[in-house]
Amino acid sequence: MENAGKSIFDAIKVDFTDKKFAVFCGKGNNGGDGFVVARLLNADGCDVKVYLTHCETEFSETAKIAFEKLKKENVEILQITDEVDEDAVIIDALLGISVSGAPTGNIKVAIDKITSIEITLFFIDVI
Repeated sequence: MENAGKSIFDAIKVDFTDKKFAVFCGKGNNGGDGFVVARLLNADGCDVKVYLTHCETEFSETAKIAFEKLKKENVEILQITDEVDEDAVIIDALLGISVSGAPTGNIKVAIDKITSIEITLFFIDVI
């Protein structure tokens, strides 16, 4: 997860000069990758907000570890129902390659929120 998050962080820093990011994280390992990216962006001096789709008791074991590290940093952790800065780059760390079927529940709410505003997207899809 640390390696995937660092690789994604490196790609973001090459492609974006922005300093404001909104990271949408699901409960699985893809969400854990998002927690790592958020932590690294924060350490790089960026304004980072993390939007959770689930409570931490539902996170995968590895995502919980990444979330615990993130909580030690000065990163604002919000719910998907909170407002998103429209000038932030959105990082989608909601779903990974193991997903099947149409999105439902909080994941659908997050996707609908992301697609309802004009924003720059950066998708995390680590294989």
